[in-house]
Amino acid sequence: MYAKFFKRLIDIVLSFFALFFLSWLYLGIIIAIKIDDPGPAFFTQKRVGVNKTYFKLHKFRSMKMCTPHDVPTHQLDNPEQYITRVGKFLRKSSLDELPQIWDIFVGKMSIIGPRPALWNQDDLIAERDKYGANDVMPGLTGWAQINGRDELEIPVKAKLDGEYVEKLSFWFDLKCFFLSIVSVIKSEGFVEGRDKGFVYIIGRDVVSIEPFESKIWLSTPTMHGEELKYMKEAYDTNWMSTVGANINAVEENICKKVGCKYAVGLSSGTSALHMAMKLAGVKAGDKVFCSDMTFDATVNPVVYENGVPVFIDTENDTWNMDPKALEKAFGIYPDVRVVVLVHLYGVPGKIDEIKEICERHDAIIIEDAAESLGATYKGVQTGVFGEYNCISFNGNKIITGSSGGMLLTDDKDSADKVRKWSTQSREEAPWYQHEELGYNYRMSNVIAGVVRGQIPHLEEHIARKKEIYMRYKEGFKDLPVTMNPYDEKNSEPNFWLSCLLINKDAMCYQERTDKVGKFKTEKGKSCPTEILETLAKYNVEGRPVWKPMHMQPIFSGNDFVSINEDVGADLFERGLCLPSDIKMTDREQDIIIEIVKSCFI
Repeated sequence: MYAKFFKRLIDIVLSFFALFFLSWLYLGIIIAIKIDDPGPAFFTQKRVGVNKTYFKLHKFRSMKMCTPHDVPTHQLDNPEQYITRVGKFLRKSSLDELPQIWDIFVGKMSIIGPRPALWNQDDLIAERDKYGANDVMPGLTGWAQINGRDELEIPVKAKLDGEYVEKLSFWFDLKCFFLSIVSVIKSEGFVEGRDKGFVYIIGRDVVSIEPFESKIWLSTPTMHGEELKYMKEAYDTNWMSTVGANINAVEENICKKVGCKYAVGLSSGTSALHMAMKLAGVKAGDKVFCSDMTFDATVNPVVYENGVPVFIDTENDTWNMDPKALEKAFGIYPDVRVVVLVHLYGVPGKIDEIKEICERHDAIIIEDAAESLGATYKGVQTGVFGEYNCISFNGNKIITGSSGGMLLTDDKDSADKVRKWSTQSREEAPWYQHEELGYNYRMSNVIAGVVRGQIPHLEEHIARKKEIYMRYKEGFKDLPVTMNPYDEKNSEPNFWLSCLLINKDAMCYQERTDKVGKFKTEKGKSCPTEILETLAKYNVEGRPVWKPMHMQPIFSGNDFVSINEDVGADLFERGLCLPSDIKMTDREQDIIIEIVKSCFI
């Protein structure tokens, strides 16, 4: 009875009298704000109300109207100068929260209850669901606030909110009320969200964006449940090693999905590339043409076999190996017989042109499709265009096994060799007989269980990745930037990572050493270092695009073939990878878009 009727009645009566008797204080604060800095006296924040509906929470304005529009507080020169004198007092005394008495009166809040979550605090909202704390009216103050809300981890906050729901009564509300007064008198500042994150003034509305409580990652695994089923099957049947039904099923399913004849499950994409180098006959001193803009796992297996990588520059159309530079490289090194082609960030390269060049020069292609599983070129899946092809199930890939990889081929003898080499090259004999060098590279049946459960969701993951890419593209349409490109006529990427490239004339000063980057802010301009540091301050992961291999200290003595300009170095200078995790919500992505935009103000 209390929670359903009397609590709301008390809220109405007390808030009415508070509005009436404090009207002089409201008027005084409004006048003080306007005298101190003419402009609106109030601003609103989007919050989560009862049953996870949204409402606008009211506060008194504490920032000056001359604050640069859409500029995050941390990027302002001496940000303290933008907080009004009255604002400093309001924040310290918590009087900036007084307008929420109106929110109580109109039924959006209660005097006592769980503090209304910010609209983007999905993790807190989810935790509160466990305790039914989203089903009660949020409050001006509550049990969690007086127990150190800002210092508490989300699970603890949510549990305290749950305790409030469990103990909800007139006497418990009374206890919370008086303890909150004590907290204010002691200046403990129990209200969350103050002095955190972005403060914007857009038109005549003041809007705040605050750091994410749970980090927004670049790309993490997304589990669906089937994975655990197949892992448990491996456990229950005791097939925990490198043989079992999961491995067999994964190899068969990937062959059907990609369109190859044979697949060999291995411990990583890197081990698959190493096996491909052995199959290709790379030996000491042999030069191998490699995509320059890639992760070094593409190149290391060449060195494992004592080969010598020669790096081929990148083209601007897909950020992959430049066919013109490859043709030039064959003119310099006509004896090269192996080309390692990468499809960067899930975007297929210029496959037809590269295949034609390789066939003319009697060279084979090793296709590194670690990032492009599910991407197509002219309707054909990547992972079948080379003599030997490699994919990865690393934790951040489009589908994952937490680790793992595969070698794909249409040649049975090659597949059989890799199966033998990857299990320590054991011969068929009643004892352990070894006649050639072997490796411990075979995929675990447990890992295969995870991959097996992921495969049916590949297209679902790709569709979500594409949505993220397109949302960024639309969100940045007014900025001097472009997204990582692809051949829209001939290819369909898997959109593994969405990347941003800043126009040359929109780059601010940026300087990088081997391990540190620095920049100088310029109006209307930005750079990857500034954007990435800004994202990090708001608990968002981004990364620079791959630093080209020819720029890596370990390969500083290796040859690099380019046509005119060093395209890879230019992309590294101006490009960055944006958060592309498929669990990221549209609301979270919208905030990230605004954070990036703020860097160009």
